[in-house]
Amino acid sequence: MDRTTWLLIAAAIAFVAGVALLFTGLGDDDPIAATTTTSSVTDAPSTTTATSDGRGTTTTSTAAGGNARFIEGRCEFDKPAGYDVECGWLIAPEDRAEPDNGNTVQLHVAIFKTRADGAPDDPIVYLEGGPGGDALEAVPFTFARAFAPFLDNRDFIMFDQRGTGYSTPSLACPETVELAFDQLDDDLTIEELQASEYQALEECRDRLVEEADLNLYNSAASAADLADLRVALGYDEWNLFGISYGTRLALTTMRDHPEGIRSVILDSTYPPAVSLPLEIGVNAERAFSVFFDSCAGDPECSGEFPDLEQRFYDLVDDLDANPVMIALLDVFTLEEHDALLKGDSLIGLLFQSLYSSDLIPILPGLIADAEAGDFQSAELLLANFFANIEFISVGQTYAVQCSEELPFSDLADFEAVEDLNPYVRRLVESGSNTGPFALEVCDLWDVDTADPIENEPVNSPIPTLVLAGEFDPITPPSWGRLAADALPNGFFFEFPGLGHGTSIADPCPLSIAKAFLDEPQIAPDNSCIGELEGPDFVTGNEPVAEIQLEPVTVDSFGVTVEALAPADWEELNPGVFLRGADGLDQTALLFQAVGGSQADLLLSLLASQLGVEEDQISSRSQTAGSTSWEIHSFEIDGTATDIALAETGGFTVLVLLASDPADRDAYQEAILIPVIESITVR
Repeated sequence: MDRTTWLLIAAAIAFVAGVALLFTGLGDDDPIAATTTTSSVTDAPSTTTATSDGRGTTTTSTAAGGNARFIEGRCEFDKPAGYDVECGWLIAPEDRAEPDNGNTVQLHVAIFKTRADGAPDDPIVYLEGGPGGDALEAVPFTFARAFAPFLDNRDFIMFDQRGTGYSTPSLACPETVELAFDQLDDDLTIEELQASEYQALEECRDRLVEEADLNLYNSAASAADLADLRVALGYDEWNLFGISYGTRLALTTMRDHPEGIRSVILDSTYPPAVSLPLEIGVNAERAFSVFFDSCAGDPECSGEFPDLEQRFYDLVDDLDANPVMIALLDVFTLEEHDALLKGDSLIGLLFQSLYSSDLIPILPGLIADAEAGDFQSAELLLANFFANIEFISVGQTYAVQCSEELPFSDLADFEAVEDLNPYVRRLVESGSNTGPFALEVCDLWDVDTADPIENEPVNSPIPTLVLAGEFDPITPPSWGRLAADALPNGFFFEFPGLGHGTSIADPCPLSIAKAFLDEPQIAPDNSCIGELEGPDFVTGNEPVAEIQLEPVTVDSFGVTVEALAPADWEELNPGVFLRGADGLDQTALLFQAVGGSQADLLLSLLASQLGVEEDQISSRSQTAGSTSWEIHSFEIDGTATDIALAETGGFTVLVLLASDPADRDAYQEAILIPVIESITVR
């Protein structure tokens, strides 16, 4: 699933929140250390986590064969502030055909509670994409923006599927992550890259087969886990909500275990009847054409960025001939790495960016900037895309694909895909799990071929909402229509201008999804689609928005803070506001208060975490009423950062403003100073 450019901001926010918890000593009774950006991703959780927790109750299910039970336990992830969440573990047989052999999977589960009184007892359960995507490790960064709106009237359940995230056994491959970092600045051919990747995958596979039976990590097994989870949690019925590969898992569950499924939302559908390895090139080429044609048909975009398609491919050729060394930020450690930007990198950047509805409008400007030798926006995007590899359990990806997809294709099938744009063909051929290289990896993975039913349409009477984005580069609208055609109670909607994961990207599909959940037997009102006109491409003629401040009250870590904040900025978490002018906008305001006199220590910890040396910080004093503030200013990775600290009334108050250096002076005057003048703590 796409995690857009605010990941860096969210990681920094998580650190500040963790420091607040450390200072206040607040939080629940879970033995979880304070949040840090370096601890937000784990390679493999301990296999004793669930069974060593003696708290809570245990419930048992035999819904899908074998004994599965749910045990309440602590949340392994850092809970996002402001939400009531309960966690635990589904303990299920690894092999339901031999449930008594002692081998189990332990799936980490989180139940986010709705704030609504009298809410129906049919929660939403979210199915992560991938295959192999980690759902819960990213919760601190993604929940507030992506999933919190679904809490309006129902509980919202998230879990790590078998083989992924905090669940055990973990099929993560840290060997491939380490290799990716090691090769960032190497000028290697596709063949050389794939040879080294094969070696890393071989090391991973040799380790994993000692820990798990890779034949048992597939969609059918995960569907059985899902069926057992519903019964073990005590729900008579619930609603499935899948994005990307999560839709394939939802369809598999509808086919194999339809009991208790009230309704289903399929967003960016990946139906069993299609072949991702064979169709990815066609899908990418379609999305590229939609993007370039959309800019060409927009007077402002075509006026500022004429001949954009040809200029993009010329830039790819230039980077092939003269690669550029850029700085790639590790958003978890905030360390910079040298990275070689080549033509293939730019093709991949465009492909990945088309997933994100937030990023599509800024892409013409990014291409023009790179053409002029300015790669700052490309660096920011690539850093965030690179961070995604930390949230994928590659072993699970191959366990699924090498069972359900690749065995039904061969090299001749790949070679038969003709008439592809040669640049798009490079994207396919360089893919590690979609191109011909994937056939070699599947020979290595050596898992059993799935039943042919895994490549057939799913027919089900369960009410189903199918959503698709016009620009989606990986699961095109035609795939959604194909799935909907086999669902007699299905409703299909396509959204102009949107990419992958429409329901968590735009208010229109979100409103349709929520209306469907309330009355799944009735076609939801889709009139908002008529108001979508395609991407609002960012050009140099954008007017500067006037800052309007309004009073807000934030309750966080047991402290109430009252202050002013920009009226039209999004509140991501309590006390955290994002401007969100476009998909690359890093402008943010944060304010928090912690007990005690901790200003110097807090500044030292933040500077250390952000990799800022003392001589890089300029400081000045500012008096607001009777309170003395110290304002510390520096830049990190092209972002101007101002941190205001004060000790007052037994609290240390922090205000952080991140902005473009060109906006710094204006935003200090329009935002930072009014905020510190208005802030009160109790």
